[in-house]
Amino acid sequence: MGAGQFSIIFLSLCGVAISFYAIHVKWAKKQDTTYTALCDLDETFSCSAVLTSKFSDGFGVVPAVLGDDNPFNYSNASVGVIFYLVLLALSLSHSPKLLLVACLLSLCSCGFSVYLIYVLMAVLRKVCLVCYGTHLINLLLLILLASRWRALIREGNKRKVA
Repeated sequence: MGAGQFSIIFLSLCGVAISFYAIHVKWAKKQDTTYTALCDLDETFSCSAVLTSKFSDGFGVVPAVLGDDNPFNYSNASVGVIFYLVLLALSLSHSPKLLLVACLLSLCSCGFSVYLIYVLMAVLRKVCLVCYGTHLINLLLLILLASRWRALIREGNKRKVA
């Protein structure tokens, strides 16, 4: 296992951990409105305000379009846990096709990150350290997965030539 693959595994596990923490913050805040998360520094730097907002479920789109009771209205953090575990599993593959799927999923996550950063800055006007952590992980995973995919393609081409 190379450094790139180790980094992908490490970042995926960090994504899982941060997503579980986000789930915890959302649950704890709903149980006790006086709960203060470690990432709540002040009124502006408040991850619990963001993680309990209407944008924390279904990316703010599913509830607005399909309603709050829609079965696809999962918390973003829950989707994050599944997403990072899927990326982790795909990254263990030596198949260029499976790594391409991981790259495409990662590209989609970066698109959602751009949208959610806009929501943070322009709509909610909050700074969410947990959220920015996941957005950074998404970008780094895209770079590392694309690099690993290109390396596998090159290896396959070298074998064909030899």
